[in-house]
Amino acid sequence: MRIAIGVSQGYQQTVPKVLARNISFPIIRFGSVAIVVLLGFGRLGIASSYVVAYAFSAGIGIWYVFRKTSFRLSVPDRFHMTSLISFSAPLLISSMLTLVLSDIDTLMLGYFSTEGDVGVSNVISPLGVLLLMFLRSFRFLTLPKIS
Repeated sequence: MRIAIGVSQGYQQTVPKVLARNISFPIIRFGSVAIVVLLGFGRLGIASSYVVAYAFSAGIGIWYVFRKTSFRLSVPDRFHMTSLISFSAPLLISSMLTLVLSDIDTLMLGYFSTEGDVGVSNVISPLGVLLLMFLRSFRFLTLPKIS
């Protein structure tokens, strides 16, 4: 899903992001979780419904990128592949560290505090993220133009 959104961002199109991340993912996730809870599959079923939501939303994003843009897959020769990997390796490491550090507060609260504190923190954290909403929308549209 993120790759499809990144490709659409490069083509300066916002429709795939809205379709994949903002519309289909929450609807599919809510619907599949509701079905799983009604059928009584428990925690494993809920986790599976999240996987289904991500897979379906990623499929929508990839379908849109291949059908509505001029993007085509091509495999570069060996020289380009090594230069791409050497360029992308620091970005990959940075993204992995961002994922770890974004959830470290929840993990530490879970270890050192109670479940109630973790729940309160997970409810209040998204409110702080809303402060970045303007910056993120501006960045999504402006970064490809600046590049």
